[in-house]
Amino acid sequence: MLLLKILGVLLLLYVAAIFALLRLETRMVFPAPQIDRSALQAQAQALGAQERTVVTEDGVPLYGRRRGKSDKLALIFSGNGASVGQFGEREALFLELGFETLHVNYRGYPGSPGTPSEAGLVLDGRAIYAEALRTHSPENILVFGKSLGGGVAIAALSGHERPPAGLIVESSFKSIAAVAFRRFPILPTGLLMRNPFDSLARAPAVASPALVLHSQSDDLIPFTHGQVLAQSLPDARLVAFDGLDHNADLLAEEAGRAALLDFMEEISLRKAP
Repeated sequence: MLLLKILGVLLLLYVAAIFALLRLETRMVFPAPQIDRSALQAQAQALGAQERTVVTEDGVPLYGRRRGKSDKLALIFSGNGASVGQFGEREALFLELGFETLHVNYRGYPGSPGTPSEAGLVLDGRAIYAEALRTHSPENILVFGKSLGGGVAIAALSGHERPPAGLIVESSFKSIAAVAFRRFPILPTGLLMRNPFDSLARAPAVASPALVLHSQSDDLIPFTHGQVLAQSLPDARLVAFDGLDHNADLLAEEAGRAALLDFMEEISLRKAP
């Protein structure tokens, strides 16, 4: 009898954990920062950036901005806790290398209405890439995705008939469900999650050459995710780092910048003289 009671309590706790995951999933996967649109606008004015509204297929107006002016474009997809205005170092690097930059917030993120979801962010990614193609030819576009942004970039480019010159994936995942399972190993996250973001399934249909950057010391998304992604993308190479956590800016490292310059040479997006 005591054993049955214990098993009953454990079962109730297990079911409660499942319901907690279902209820909190959106908040955990998409922890959007709280930044007022007026603050974004003031920052854009201070930087001399051009604000842009990108409308998705389902009618959501996304807030974004362009910086610089060039025949080469670096399209930035940021991580799940970041926003336009928080990737200044990466924008500065691409501007220094002769790129114009485009960075747009996903739905539910600062300046963009709606509720984030995998389905919604896939539509966002495709609309944002369409905005890049509106002004630049694909052979002059470099797409960069950090963490969640890598998943959005891969989803947007998977099977696209006009792939960009190159794709950079930094500290990203093979799937969010796999990341969640590492954190909650007793739960069937692959079956439960509404936003699994299976990059591994989408990667083989990405036609662009890719550069995958990942730290062996990543405390959130293990290095093995970067390895598997690099193997699944048809034309990719992996650059490994050590001693850097998930939120580190890998392109700011000497090895990261060298890898970027080599990659630009390989895909014929050379640094302006």
